[in-house]
Amino acid sequence: MAMTTDLPAITRLYQLCEPLESLHPGDPRWVDFDPVRGDENVVALYARSLRRAAADRPDFKLFTGHRGVGKTSELFRLQNILEAPGDGQPGFVVVYCDVGDRLDVNDLDFPDLLVFVLASPKVHTVYTVPISLIYSPRFGQLQQAVGEHNVPLSMIRLRPGWNADISDDSPGMAKMREMVERRCCEAGTSLDAAFDGLATLNHLCRMSGGHPRHLMMFLQAACNELDDLPITRTAAEKAVRKYANALLREVPDADWDKLAVFATPQRDIPKDEPHQQMLFLLFVFEYMDGDIWYEINPVLRTLERFRP
Repeated sequence: MAMTTDLPAITRLYQLCEPLESLHPGDPRWVDFDPVRGDENVVALYARSLRRAAADRPDFKLFTGHRGVGKTSELFRLQNILEAPGDGQPGFVVVYCDVGDRLDVNDLDFPDLLVFVLASPKVHTVYTVPISLIYSPRFGQLQQAVGEHNVPLSMIRLRPGWNADISDDSPGMAKMREMVERRCCEAGTSLDAAFDGLATLNHLCRMSGGHPRHLMMFLQAACNELDDLPITRTAAEKAVRKYANALLREVPDADWDKLAVFATPQRDIPKDEPHQQMLFLLFVFEYMDGDIWYEINPVLRTLERFRP
């Protein structure tokens, strides 16, 4: 994005941390998170499959993952790959469509999606869907229409593995810091100048749980507590507390006991509507290291109401 250099550094950094902005691969803020998402490179898998599909037999893909985990940025990356020649074929003509005006993604159910899939044009198509849909007992019905097991875009795992502790030098933590460092660089500042210490940045990275949009939200909220850089630990904690209070208002009373189970990483999650909602509303995060695990949104741990 274009940046006015006469703005204060804190304002430049704030503008470069827009949570809802999706990045294209050529953006200097873009970070390759593949090594810390899991052992599946979803973009590469889909690119190969779409290139190999017969032109007269349209291929359908479902692209899913938590809200704010980077799906749109990864779709831009997929578009970039497909538009280039490969596998002895010319590049694809890729049309990117926002169907928000035709489908309410916050109230999306299987009849809506099945009708939309079956009524789509005879072209290779990739749809983004909420992660909660793939945990529905009816997902098999959709798989039959799509024809392939679909791999969610995983969160950035801060733990090296499901039974490992989070450490500040873990690969996932390093990638989250890189995400911030690239924005500091574009803002004409540095991590040392932007934060009162590395511990403050690490605190925000941990509280994000490896969720990119949440980290950007925390950074903007912390900036709004200050007139100038650096971001202090007090400002960082206020930013997290605001989100914690929002979660306190959102979590249904009946869910607190269920959420307590995920205070430690779990290898499975019940396939029922309450737990689908926990995934959709980002109360519980899904991670992968070859296998899947689930754990609580770390900001919920800061609330007195949360007692495992």
